[in-house]
Amino acid sequence: MIGRRNSEPVAYGIDFGTTNSSIAVAYRDRIEVIPVESGSTSEILPSIIYLNRDRNRAAGEEAIEQFLVTGSLKTPCGRCSLVHVIDRRRESACRQFRPGSGCHNARLISGIKSDLSETDFVSTHSWAIDFTLTDLVSVIIRRLKIAADRATGANVRRVVLGHPVVFVGAEGRHYRERQAIAEQRLRDAAVQAGFNEVVLLDEPAAAVINEDLPEGFALAADFGGGTFDVAVIKFAPDGGDVVALAGVDVGGEQFDRLLFQAKVAPVLHLNDTYKVRSGARRELPHQFRKRMSTLSGLKTLLSDSNTASILSEFRSGRGGEQLAAVETILYSGYAYQFYRAIEQAKIELSTAPDSVIEFHRPGIDMSIPVRRDEFEHLISEPMQSVRAEILRAVEDAGVAPENISLVLRTGGSSSIPTFAHILEDIFDPSVIQERPVYTTVVNGLAMYALGLWLWTKTNKDIESPRAMNSSNRVR
Repeated sequence: MIGRRNSEPVAYGIDFGTTNSSIAVAYRDRIEVIPVESGSTSEILPSIIYLNRDRNRAAGEEAIEQFLVTGSLKTPCGRCSLVHVIDRRRESACRQFRPGSGCHNARLISGIKSDLSETDFVSTHSWAIDFTLTDLVSVIIRRLKIAADRATGANVRRVVLGHPVVFVGAEGRHYRERQAIAEQRLRDAAVQAGFNEVVLLDEPAAAVINEDLPEGFALAADFGGGTFDVAVIKFAPDGGDVVALAGVDVGGEQFDRLLFQAKVAPVLHLNDTYKVRSGARRELPHQFRKRMSTLSGLKTLLSDSNTASILSEFRSGRGGEQLAAVETILYSGYAYQFYRAIEQAKIELSTAPDSVIEFHRPGIDMSIPVRRDEFEHLISEPMQSVRAEILRAVEDAGVAPENISLVLRTGGSSSIPTFAHILEDIFDPSVIQERPVYTTVVNGLAMYALGLWLWTKTNKDIESPRAMNSSNRVR
């Protein structure tokens, strides 16, 4: 139980997710997942970051609460302390500075895990500060560490971090380079958050660590918000070996984007043609429309100095008044709640034949019906990629589907009926088991951390737990 002090905490396991994150403590004699929200028993921290020009940083529900209070507040450039008069000219180190303009005092950022492999996205700029990806991820990891340190009464410096087999954007011919960049950014964020011994472990391998399978083959399918990962593990009486890993950057956020593009974009008039000042008839730039389709893309739009001028050009053209809702989503502090409404409709389709994307705020009045069969059609192509990765992992392991004794499905997207049907089509339905969506991986990460600590206690020749980073041995 939380609060017991009869054994020493030796390490943490952290599952940093696209949508949600969690932390578990490896004590000498047990594993505990820690409640992370103040005054709550919730073991899940939304992977959301709050930034304020006053240098306040927050994560999770606290980030949302603070943004709801400050998200609409703006500082005109004419009254900004970052603006200085030099030779009678107003200048500022803030790249958002525009004479007669201004900027919001706070930002809400989510989906940052999906950007970790991006070589072009180095930082985002606000209030004359460049926030690197490492800076942003460290806000969440530090928040998790603070919660766990408070629960244990210790300053634990060892951590095992989960990571996908393929980070979003890493797939393709530059996989090794992009995957390595993402992993290094994750390590650096953990160090910045206060850890000095950092080990990475594939998320699907972590998902099966606590399974009691005497011998045979198990398959773990971890379907999250940003990626789908699968591992095949060969169990023997002395432990298990990961014999195959596969993954693809398909996840819940991609499904939200497809739902947005098919159902929401037409209602927002994002695909319409507009007559701009030059007299030409044009569509909004493709990149603008693509980025509008997810909250993580929206944050890129907000950090792009060209966004305001692009929107202004189209808003002033014939028919531009139809883009009022787009402008409201971008600049009125409703973005998080708006995209959550899309996600919520998607979640409801896992248990209901139809749902409604419902969102009502000043300037936005939206009620869009969506059926499960429509959604399943939209995601059919990426789900074929998921199916292919499962079959590839089984083939790489050198076994047939009927030789798999246990199939575990976990992760936030694992409840989608189409996914369950794919597993049941490939494997004997009797061997398929569902594990807790949000805590299975983090439990495994902490168990692995405990195993590393015990290993180093009995094997003095191993320099540190980091030496085990490339091991695929499950104990």
